[in-house]
Amino acid sequence: MLYRKNPKLEFMPSDDGGVVVFDPATENTIIIPDVGSDILTCIDEPVDIETLLSSLTKMYNVGKEDIRPDVDDFLAQMSQIGVVEQI
Repeated sequence: MLYRKNPKLEFMPSDDGGVVVFDPATENTIIIPDVGSDILTCIDEPVDIETLLSSLTKMYNVGKEDIRPDVDDFLAQMSQIGVVEQI
């Protein structure tokens, strides 16, 4: 399974290192903090979970087993609200 950002949404960097997600259809805005923004940056192109975890482990110098639960939770939350899609 691959993850990608929802192409119908606009993603803009915020001043504090996060990401502002804007839905033009509903005019809703979501602010994603710094670590979440790093995850979204890693899925600029469709990516599988193992590739995503590898990128994040290099970025944060941690093991995959240490971050996987948090990444899984983040992706589930972002999928539920439509920021991230599973393809």
